[in-house]
Amino acid sequence: MQSKISRNAPCPCGSGKKYKLCCMPQDESAAPTFQITGPRPVAYYRSSQEFCQVILRSDIGIQEAFFITERGLTDPETRRGVNSLIQTLRTSGYPPPGEDRPLNRADRSPTDPVLWSILRNWEILFEGPSPHSSDDLQGCLRSILESIKVWSTPAKDSQGYLYHLIGMMKSMKVTVDRLSLDGEPIEPEERPEDRLIELAEDWLAEGMPRYVTPFHSEAERLLDRHKASPVVHVCQYLIGRTHEQRTTDLLRPLLSRAYGQLGVGFG
Repeated sequence: MQSKISRNAPCPCGSGKKYKLCCMPQDESAAPTFQITGPRPVAYYRSSQEFCQVILRSDIGIQEAFFITERGLTDPETRRGVNSLIQTLRTSGYPPPGEDRPLNRADRSPTDPVLWSILRNWEILFEGPSPHSSDDLQGCLRSILESIKVWSTPAKDSQGYLYHLIGMMKSMKVTVDRLSLDGEPIEPEERPEDRLIELAEDWLAEGMPRYVTPFHSEAERLLDRHKASPVVHVCQYLIGRTHEQRTTDLLRPLLSRAYGQLGVGFG
């Protein structure tokens, strides 16, 4: 999955910053300018090129888990899966290649899709034993936990982080689809936010002025029906796609009303 990254593209480490303002200086540096001894701070993993691919592959695994569960996965379940993998690494270290994964042998489906999908993507990335210590892999996962904390909504079925992740990954040209055994895409079951996502995609593809009003109208319609969570999810998807302050400012009134319905303030 290695490719040249545009200076203005979102950084693959997932920090939300542009590549030129995040990891690019380190990538272009001939040698590291410092060394960290002892436990590394969580933020280090998001800002270090050394771990960008580990975090990217972990993010892809989470996105795959979202589609494995037919978009039923929630942010709290994602958090539990990541924490479960941290505990596994803490007690057992990184599983060696070929070790049985936590599959339900009756139907071959993952019993913990988040843990299973991240491990599968790590195997693809490492192609053998991990070049990173168990402590560093745990640090990468803790940085993901920080992102979940930032982007989750107060709802128990929150998917705010997951939709933000999908938007961010799509901005990096990384997409995940469910396929049939024949290799054909499987269309997901229609959900309340699907029409809003269509308008969001039009907004991004065609430019803001023409599609801001219909997007806001559809979002207001959902809010009138007290469907705050889908509105938050799609707004955070848009923020993940663009990483632009202007987008956040245009979405602020909708997010303020949606978070109000969820019983919390929006800063």
